[in-house]
Amino acid sequence: MKKIIKMTMFSAAFLFWSASPVFSILEAAAEGNVSGYILTNTDSTVTEDEKKLDFIGPGASVYIHWTFGFPEVLTIGLGPSFDLAAMKYYGNLTGMNTFLNIRGAAELMVTLDIVPKAMPFVRLGYGYEYNGFDKEYSGISLPVIMQGGSLHANMGVVIPIIPLVRISLEGGIVSGTLSTSTEDPSGTILQTYLDSINKSEYNHFGWRAGLGVQISI
Repeated sequence: MKKIIKMTMFSAAFLFWSASPVFSILEAAAEGNVSGYILTNTDSTVTEDEKKLDFIGPGASVYIHWTFGFPEVLTIGLGPSFDLAAMKYYGNLTGMNTFLNIRGAAELMVTLDIVPKAMPFVRLGYGYEYNGFDKEYSGISLPVIMQGGSLHANMGVVIPIIPLVRISLEGGIVSGTLSTSTEDPSGTILQTYLDSINKSEYNHFGWRAGLGVQISI
């Protein structure tokens, strides 16, 4: 009998704890995603194939936020986010290899806790990104670097599964302007060609869809 009472009390305590509002000072998440980039050269004299570059591939993202707000109504998070992706070029140019994207940002996240089973959120941020790929020219592999500032906006939902742990579903966009640079490791490529790359600027628009896990502390 005592054993049954103890089990009943334990079950009741667990259910009460599960149903109680969770207050946290930190939220963190990690996700896997698929992302794409469309890079548009601002130079009107380049060919159509060089004017627009398309990349798609898998990636991963993490963030950690310090949180505050109104319990069971609204949570506001502030903190850094980091993104990494390896994308493949889809186009007619030859000699284009894997496009590596690394991005760090400061962001604001707002979550509506008033919808308990599927809490909608918005993430807005500004960051700096580094992109690199190798481009072959006359049999020589040129390391091309694109970097610059960019804005991102993501929307999604977090779905509680157990206390302090949630599944995160989101989609988002990123946009900015990137400057381009390269160096000739062989010392044999015409300087005019190198200058045409080093003077290039690209406007870029990217998208992302991801699935991850968020925890609160």
